Amino acid sequence: MKNKKIAAAMLAFSIILGGNSALAAQPEKPVQIASSDIEYSKEAIEALDYINKIRKDAGLGEVRLNPFLTKAGENHAKYLNAGNPYDHDEIEGKKGFTGVTPKDRVLAVGGDSQLAQGLFEVLSANDSTVKASIDGFINTAYHRVPFLDPYTMEVGVGFEGKKFVMLSQTRGSTSTDISMYPYNGQKNVPTTFSGADEDPNPLRKFGIERSGYVISFYPPHVLDTKTIDATIKDRKGTNVPFFSEWYMGYWFFYTKQPLKNGETYTVSVNYKPLYEEEYEGKTLNRTWSFTTIADVSSDGSKSETASPKTETQPDKKQVTVLIDGVKQTFDQPAIVKNGSTLVPLRGVFEALKADVKWDQSSQTVTANKGDTTIKLTVGQSTAIVNSKTVTLAAKAEVINGSTMVPLRFVSEALGADVKWDNATSTAIITSPAGNVDGGNDGGQVDRGGSQVVNGIKVSYGKHTYASANQSQYDQVMKIVNIAVSDMKSSGKLPDYAEQYLNGDRASNYSTGSDMYMGLKIIENAIGPLATAGATKTEISNAILASETGGNLLKGIKDVGVGDPTSAYDALVGRITDCDATSQTLSAVFDSFGFSSAVLGGSNHADVYVKVQSTWFKYSSGAFREVNLSKIPSTMTIFSQPTFGPEFTK
Repeated sequence: MKNKKIAAAMLAFSIILGGNSALAAQPEKPVQIASSDIEYSKEAIEALDYINKIRKDAGLGEVRLNPFLTKAGENHAKYLNAGNPYDHDEIEGKKGFTGVTPKDRVLAVGGDSQLAQGLFEVLSANDSTVKASIDGFINTAYHRVPFLDPYTMEVGVGFEGKKFVMLSQTRGSTSTDISMYPYNGQKNVPTTFSGADEDPNPLRKFGIERSGYVISFYPPHVLDTKTIDATIKDRKGTNVPFFSEWYMGYWFFYTKQPLKNGETYTVSVNYKPLYEEEYEGKTLNRTWSFTTIADVSSDGSKSETASPKTETQPDKKQVTVLIDGVKQTFDQPAIVKNGSTLVPLRGVFEALKADVKWDQSSQTVTANKGDTTIKLTVGQSTAIVNSKTVTLAAKAEVINGSTMVPLRFVSEALGADVKWDNATSTAIITSPAGNVDGGNDGGQVDRGGSQVVNGIKVSYGKHTYASANQSQYDQVMKIVNIAVSDMKSSGKLPDYAEQYLNGDRASNYSTGSDMYMGLKIIENAIGPLATAGATKTEISNAILASETGGNLLKGIKDVGVGDPTSAYDALVGRITDCDATSQTLSAVFDSFGFSSAVLGGSNHADVYVKVQSTWFKYSSGAFREVNLSKIPSTMTIFSQPTFGPEFTK
């Protein structure tokens, strides 16, 4: 049987904060180190020893310190301790700045690109020791993952003042360990968990504020998760009611009431592995027990989690938001306040396929969709839509780390239709016609991950990117999502592309000059998009997608025609050919909101991208218009379009 590495739940915890920022200062250029340069601090060594003690007790393998992750973590801890905004991203120009994202900071100190991909970073700010910080993470749900992930191999720890930063990486690891927490035989387990102590709040979706202590379970298999077959019982055998959540390979269980003090609980989980012949048709079981803390007065020390919490706004009526018939789930739900329905700006903007950028220093959000640009500042009762001032029904405000804005303004500014069902407190939003079947930003994408194709739950259309199982798919999407997020955050286009989109042309310069050659190359590459009527935003997104794909595939060995056929082979196996490359690019274009497909002949494959109503063949940074109204019989359809009508021969 082949080893099957299952992707861990790599979550990106990004927040929008209010409040004042520190005064600007000159950026500090980080010093690159060699692997032997760093002398680990006593805090880093203490953290490593404590993490490995927890992992050993839980039956997991040890992790080791990585010098580049540690240096990047130390740099970010110093940045946070300098009074800068508490966030995963740093602001250029602030004191101690060494890179915007964790990836940037690892690269800045000399870490390689593979190490910098797929990082997991957790932060805390209020504990006086590294042990207290780690306990805080362990006592949550999502933030315990990097500490208890069977695949975590390397970590980096920084601790400055009360600022704790840990980076973790799983590259190249395999494991058959099962992760359970609390682990079998554990004693003095806390009895409660407050959802307000973790951002995002895992309990919000269940409509409760507190639960029993979080129980987590991770098996080394791809599972049939249509139903969760589990029980939690006390020592008398009485069933304990609980909520359950399946997320990126982990089951989380939250008992509906706090656990009792001094009680022994037994958890039993039945699960069915998929894609492994030796387990075909079999149901496996894992049963374990733990005991809660005896003294109620000693229980429930508050855990400090990775994201600071803005004070929760009480007694606000929650509402349901439907966008194109799909119920939306936001970290901070929509609410009715003083007669206005407020929604999380980023969630609704992105669901309506707008690109969103946040400027921390000015507390301003800028959204672009097609030819529409919207700017809105927290605390103001007006917004700017294409240079026109628009009055809001209520001021934009920050609630629980999310910027909340009036629903009707956001939706109508982007051309959507909005209806309100007072009986059910439901906001019904319908996208403009341009969003359907290849609209203004590349098309309508199923972002709910509701489709199951060949046993794989997918995020975009029916595309699995030739993944063999859920594990491979999840690992691919983790890598792609991080790369796409990084590229969207920077929004930086190549210089000649920026000039071309602003109207500059090669014909303005003498033949053979650098400007002429640079603009001519860009014109040949993206000119067909403009000719086909693509908007500036669409062309910009197409360029950013191609840049993202190129970065992901850089340095991967191309074996020509051979075994690599999937995005997993390219991004995880680090070998590629035309098939694997095309599947990787398809994942990237899908993530940017375009409809993509993979077509080819007997010994070659290419990715095709739809912009507006026109299909383009994409290769080496260039887009070429093609007619795909009917596919020649000599071509193979490796994957159908992300959305819209399927190809026919």
